[in-house]
Amino acid sequence: MSGEYDVTIAEADGTERQFIVPYSSLPIMLRPGCWKYELASGRYDGNLTSSSRRSDFILGTAVYGLYNNITLYGDVVLARDYQSASAGTGVSLGELGAISTDVTHSSSQFSYTNISHSEKKSGQSYRVRYSKSMISTEDFYNFSEFNSQGYRLEDGVSP
Repeated sequence: MSGEYDVTIAEADGTERQFIVPYSSLPIMLRPGCWKYELASGRYDGNLTSSSRRSDFILGTAVYGLYNNITLYGDVVLARDYQSASAGTGVSLGELGAISTDVTHSSSQFSYTNISHSEKKSGQSYRVRYSKSMISTEDFYNFSEFNSQGYRLEDGVSP
């Protein structure tokens, strides 16, 4: 998935700045033996329609880097009348880049206030993401690498 975010910043003095930020989804990959996890809760405010749902939710995500350049990941979203779960894997293709695939299942319960009727719907979404970094020279450092260069890693931290 890729596209552009149209960003507007409203300053305290009332002036506004606008700019566009391009984005794209990248394959999910972690180094072998590394974990990445997230637990969040909040209230969704899509601000897309008038009087839209503002559902309280809990989100959990886990990603684990296996050996042989494979990464497993999954997430769960739980809210009143909505649940979804996804699972996927990322694979390094070496010089050819990386690819990840996942499937998400969702279940939704729609209640209509003008009539005493509710409707349950469920379905799946399938996604494939591919990326390849084209060229970086021998002396290229990203910002994290630059800041870490020449320093000893903390105990228990994998490079």
